[in-house]
Order: sequence, then C-alpha cells, then structure tokens
Amino acid sequence: HMASPAAAPEAVAAPARPDEDCLQAQYDECLSISLIFPDEFRLLSGLAATGTSADITVEEATNTNKNEGESSTACADLTLLSPDDFAHPISYSVRLQPADADDNSDDGNNDHDHQQLLWPTDRSFALVVTYPQSYPSVAPIFSFSSPALHPIQEEACLTAILTDIRPDLDASNPCVLTAIASARQFFLDGGLATGLLHSIDEDALTTILAYVATSVQVVEDVVMALPVLDVVKKRNEVWKQLCQRRWQTKWGYEKRWRVALAEEKEFRNNHQHSNATSTMGTWWYDRYMWQEEDARRNDITVEELTDPSIIWDVRNFFERYNYNRPEYMRDVRMSGLRRSVEMVQFVRLHHHGADSDHFPKNEPKDKGHSAGPIRKSGAASDDDLATSWCWCLHKEQQNDGNNNNNSNPGQQPQIVSMYSREFVHIGAGIGIQSEVHRLDSWGWEMRNVQRAFRCIDISMPVSDGEVDERSWDAKVAEARSRLDELWSDYLGNLITEEKPIWVKPRKHSNSRFDLPYREIPDDDDLKAFLPW
Repeated sequence: HMASPAAAPEAVAAPARPDEDCLQAQYDECLSISLIFPDEFRLLSGLAATGTSADITVEEATNTNKNEGESSTACADLTLLSPDDFAHPISYSVRLQPADADDNSDDGNNDHDHQQLLWPTDRSFALVVTYPQSYPSVAPIFSFSSPALHPIQEEACLTAILTDIRPDLDASNPCVLTAIASARQFFLDGGLATGLLHSIDEDALTTILAYVATSVQVVEDVVMALPVLDVVKKRNEVWKQLCQRRWQTKWGYEKRWRVALAEEKEFRNNHQHSNATSTMGTWWYDRYMWQEEDARRNDITVEELTDPSIIWDVRNFFERYNYNRPEYMRDVRMSGLRRSVEMVQFVRLHHHGADSDHFPKNEPKDKGHSAGPIRKSGAASDDDLATSWCWCLHKEQQNDGNNNNNSNPGQQPQIVSMYSREFVHIGAGIGIQSEVHRLDSWGWEMRNVQRAFRCIDISMPVSDGEVDERSWDAKVAEARSRLDELWSDYLGNLITEEKPIWVKPRKHSNSRFDLPYREIPDDDDLKAFLPW
C-alpha cells in the first residue's frame, strides 16, 4: 500500500487590476495626496516590483503603519513611479492631526490646548483609504489606522465622510481630498464628543433638547450643531414648553394655553388605546406653527370681537379741546392717546332679529355679517348698555389695491373692517368705518379717524406655568393699571408734525381744530390715515 502524494498548494489569485481609466485616476489621486500631505502620507499596499503582498488587509495596514516597516513607501519615491509600479488594490493612509500637533511648546495658549482636546490622543491616528477596482465610480473603502475611537465615534466620522463625498461620487470624480477635509472638520467641530450622542436613546435626546430649548432659534442652532438631535427636534416635550414660553409674552396667553391643554387632553383620551408618543406625533409643534400663522391674520371673527372675557380701551387720537394747561403747547392739536375715554365690550345679542335691529340704516343688510350694541365694561346686563354706540361687521373684505387679503375659502367669513355709529335712537345714524389691525403683541386694534380701540389682555399668569385664577374685577383693575403699557408704541413715539403747505383750510372749520401743528405718533401709515 503506497501513501498518497501530498496535495499541491493552491495558487493565490492576484487581485484584478483596474481598467486603464480607473488605474490612471487612482494613480493621479494617490500621487496628488502624497504631494499635498507629504508628512502625513504613507503608502500601505506596497509596490509590485518589491513582491509586497497586494492583498493587504486592514489589520496588516494598521500594523505596517504603526511599525513604519519596509512595506510602507515614502511619498518622495512616488513621483518616480508609473501606474504599473503599484501593487493593487492601492491602499494608503493620511495622518489626521492638527497642523501644530508636533509643536510641544508650552506657551500657555489656551486655544491651542483646546484644539488638541478635539483630536484623538494617538498621534499616529490616520485615515486609511483603499481603492476598489472600479473607483472612482464607487466609494473608496475607508477605515482607521488604530482603535483610538469608540465604535460609535468611528461610525459617526465615517458617516460624515460618506455624506460629504456623495456629490463627487455621483459625478464619478475622485473624492479622497474631500474625505480628508471632512474627517478633519469632524474633529474640529467636536465630533469626538457629539459622536457618542448616537449611543443615547431618543427619549434621553428629547430630554436634552427640551432642557436647552428656550426659543425656536435655540432649537435650530442646537440641532445644526448636533445633527443627532434632528430626529427629536419636533417632539411634543420640546414644543409644549416652547408654546408656553412664547405665548406668555403675547396677548391672550391664559385662554390660548387653557384651550390647548384641553384639546391635548381630549386628543389623548380619543387615542388612549394607541401608543401615546406615536399618536401625538408632532401635536405641539403643529400647534406652535398654527398659532404663529394665525397671529399674522388681520381679520377678526365675530366670536373674537364679542368674546365676553375681552374688554376694549378707547382713546381719541386728538384732544377735542385744547385747554389752557401748562403741558399743552400753543398752536398744536394735542394727542388724546394719553388718557382713556372709556372701556367697552362689543355685545352680540342672540334673540330673534337682534342683528337686523342693529345694522346701520344706510348699509345693505345682505352685506352685513353681524351687528350689535356696545356697552361699557362693567354694565350689569345687556339692557344696561350705558353707551349710544352700535357696531356692524361686514362680510366684504377691504382690498388694498394689490388684491391682497387674508381670506380662507371654506371657513367662516373673516372681518377686516368695522362700522361704528354714535347716535341715540338705533336706526337713525350713519356708520363710521373702523379698520382692524393686528398688533405685534397678537392683540387687536380698531381705528377710525377719530378714535382707536385696543383689546385689553387681562390674562396675566401669576408665575411660570400657573394659570391666573383671580376674579374678573381683580383682573380688570390690574389691566387698568397697565393701560399705558398697552399704548406704549404710540405714547413713546409722539412727535410734533407741522401741517404741510398743500393742506388747505377746511370750509366752516372750527378754529380750535385748524392749527398749524399736531401731536401724533411717528408712524407714516397713521399720519397718512388721520386727516388734518
């Protein structure tokens, strides 16, 4: 019996060479990188003529780079080589450290020390690049030369690199220079710290973002600095507190907050058998954006105008008489905005024919949306009106000449103008047109050539997150003490305006009104609106 002969060892197939175009592109880029980064560059794959294995693994590349042995080739030699001299696949590394990494001087430069903390502590840490056969049509294989990073940090850095080189790959252009710049920028931007955030679950990320979210701009800035937070940037925990912070600075906070809480509770109850987080989705984010959009609406609804919890402060634009008082200037029609004439409420009567009874006599009823009386704030009942004013809101919207309006088809008619009339017997007067404006505070203003009406916010929170539970009279008293703040944009901007020469005296005008100067807020729109 004869022993069988030993099996001959199988030959290891040489890696396939790239085609001529890919080979030339790989050679050109490798040479360029070696010249741009002469101190940081190391060729890891060796040369075909030296017999160095072309099938070099990442581990071998790592060991070669660490030991800087015979198989790594100095970049100065590459300028003398042709594309055929390289072993394939071509692999090399570029050390990633700040420009002054080798400067060990202790000059007390805090910026220098801070920069050093942003980079891996291993001074030989490098980005390893290996060319696939069809590169640059496909992405290079990227890895790192040493285990200096946590796997999560490595993944974050590689993700940043692949994101930045995508435009080059789509155009089949060499992309390693972009990859190196992206890796460096990752460390400069604090990627070592932020990369670990990827290990935190979304609930914890939400808590972090909610803690720092003091405004929409802060949220945008934080998410831009820490893209990992993008997945939780619309979470309800973040936007519920943003709604509260924002609305506390605006007119009608208490009611707006109370209604939102009630509707949120109702929504949760209707979906109590489903996952609360997924069902609520972006409820508070959507609420915030809806309120911001609604705050730009210049039309007032009947419900808003006649809200029984709202009172209006009324002031004259000009004093009706210029009394001989020290604070009044001679020949100047003084502003009447310094003092309140009265505080009123707009009433909507609900008995049969109530609206028709209060439409102005000379206005077609088919154009009217609703109408009613005006009563002084504090009147005991609707019968105790205490004023001779009535109001009428019109369906038709005013056009500014540019066909601009805020109409929303399908919704109830919005109101952009108001007519008030001052008479004793209802039905015998002529309407005085009042324009409706939205203030920056989200409150409302109505004005005609004689008077201005401003909606008083009596919903002032006692403290952060606490609803005001004081009585109505207490709230009104507090609002009265803050009326000057309500009109501060006018009162803090009063000027003395000289009558233009083109304004002619009115026929049969009262001499006390025909004065060469007037005291008026320095607002071009208002000055054009109020006649001399």
